Amino acid sequence: MWYLNTEENYQEAWWQVFNVNECKEIIKLGTKIGLQPAKVEVIKSVPSKVDENIRNSLITWLKPNELPEYKWIFEKCGEAVEKANKTVFQYDLDYIELFQFTTYTPEHPYYGKHIDVMQKTRSKPRKLSFTIQLSDTNDYTGGDLLVYSQANPKPSNRTQGVMNLFPSHALHEVTPVTSGTRYSLVGWVCGPKLK
Repeated sequence: MWYLNTEENYQEAWWQVFNVNECKEIIKLGTKIGLQPAKVEVIKSVPSKVDENIRNSLITWLKPNELPEYKWIFEKCGEAVEKANKTVFQYDLDYIELFQFTTYTPEHPYYGKHIDVMQKTRSKPRKLSFTIQLSDTNDYTGGDLLVYSQANPKPSNRTQGVMNLFPSHALHEVTPVTSGTRYSLVGWVCGPKLK
């Protein structure tokens, strides 16, 4: 028997996608649509239960077919994903799911440790996850995206307009925001099952 190295070591990448004015436009759009509390359901719970200890943030969804005037958001994200995937990950990818606009404040401050590969109803698995920093890094404290690619993860890039990408099966979290507001745009990229 030959044992494989089981130490977690995921690749991460970041890509500048939006400028400051574009970030402000996306924030205006996301807050205009209307925010709702995010819900995380407990897996294997019958009936289904929401675990409020895992996540406390506000979200809304950006759907390309409902926002034709914002086609540029989806195009720029798609181009960045393709470039980062070609350069770093080299996964077989087909599409990006709906985008999630997320808001963190001291009243709705965090998303605990989790992975992004659940949901049995999905036709193709999530392979890459990304978070785009929409807020100026000086507009809030806390709220770091941590990807556990090593024992002591460093906060991901907080530069406004930057897309941080990582494998969807990587454990990650957003630490509590202690002041101000952190806005982000989140997406998941799906493709054929891994073999």
